Amino acid sequence: MRIGSVGQWLARRHLRFWLLLAATALLGLTALNPVMSLPRDSYVALFVLDITQSMNTPDAGGAGEPRTRLAAAKDAVRAALLGLPCGSEAGIAVFTEYRSFLLLAPVDICAGYAELASTLERLDWRMGWAGASQVSKGLHFALEADRALDPKPVLVFITDGHEAPPTDPSLRYPVENSGQRRVPGLIVGVGADALSPIPKFDMDGNPLGVWAAEEVAQLSVPTPGVGNLDPKDREAAALRVRQSTEHLSSLKEAHLKTLAAETDLRYLRLTSPGSLAEALRRPEFARTRSLPTDLRWVLAGIALAATAGAFAPRLSSRT
Repeated sequence: MRIGSVGQWLARRHLRFWLLLAATALLGLTALNPVMSLPRDSYVALFVLDITQSMNTPDAGGAGEPRTRLAAAKDAVRAALLGLPCGSEAGIAVFTEYRSFLLLAPVDICAGYAELASTLERLDWRMGWAGASQVSKGLHFALEADRALDPKPVLVFITDGHEAPPTDPSLRYPVENSGQRRVPGLIVGVGADALSPIPKFDMDGNPLGVWAAEEVAQLSVPTPGVGNLDPKDREAAALRVRQSTEHLSSLKEAHLKTLAAETDLRYLRLTSPGSLAEALRRPEFARTRSLPTDLRWVLAGIALAATAGAFAPRLSSRT
C-alpha cells in the first residue's frame, strides 16, 4: 500500500470515528428529553355535537355500513383530535332543545386526550333534557359559549339541521356573529339527503320502533292550534299536517348553508371522518405561537444521518 493510500485510509477511519462519536452523543442527549420553545402553528377548537333524537338516524355510513349521525360525528371529532398537532386545544359541548352546553373547556389535545376521548365516548341522546331541536337557537348559544372562552376557539357545530318542532323561517331566532364578537368556525352537516324514519328508544336504549307522524309536531311554531282556527283555515292546517313529513329526517343542508352565510361561518358536509380534520387545518384557523417542542426526533434524525455517513461506501472502501 502506498503512503498516500495509507493516509487516505487513516483519514477515513478518523472521520468515521468522529461521526460515530457524534451519533452516540446525540442519542445520549435524547435521554434528557430536550424541549425548546419554538414558534409553530396550533389550533383551538370547540366541538359542539347535536345529540337530539334525529341524530340517531342510521344514514351516515356508506353502502352496507349504516352508522348513526351521532356516531359519524364522534368519529370525525376523534379524527380531528388525532390530526391536529400537540399544543392545540379542544373542548366539547352538546346541543339539545335550544341550548348548547359546555361539558369540557379546551385542553391540550395530547396531554388531555384521555379526558377528551372519554367525554366524547359518553355522549348520548339520553343526555338531552328535552325532545325539541331548535338548531338556530342552539347555534346562537354555541357562539355565546365560544365567545366566553379565552382564547376564543374555532367553533365546530355538528348537526343534521333538523328543527323540531318546525319553525317559520320568518320568525326564526336571529343569529348574530359580526364585528369584534365574530367567532370563526364551521357548521358541519351530517346525514343523507333522503328522508328516513327516526328511531325511537326507551331510556335504557331499547328500540321502540320509529316515531310516527301523529307523535311529532307537524306545523311551524308558533302556529295557532287547529281548534282555534276558523273552519276554512282549520281545513288548510289539517291538510298541511297530512302532507308534512316532520316525523322523517334528512340532512337539512339548505338550512345549514343559510345559517352559515348569516353567521359568516364556513359550511362543511361531513363525507368522511378525515374531512373535518382537513378543514380545521386551514391557515385561517391556525395560530402561530411559541410552544414547547420536543427535540428528541431532531437529535435522533441527525444521529441516524451521522451513522449512515460513517458507513457510507466511500468511507468503507479501503482502496
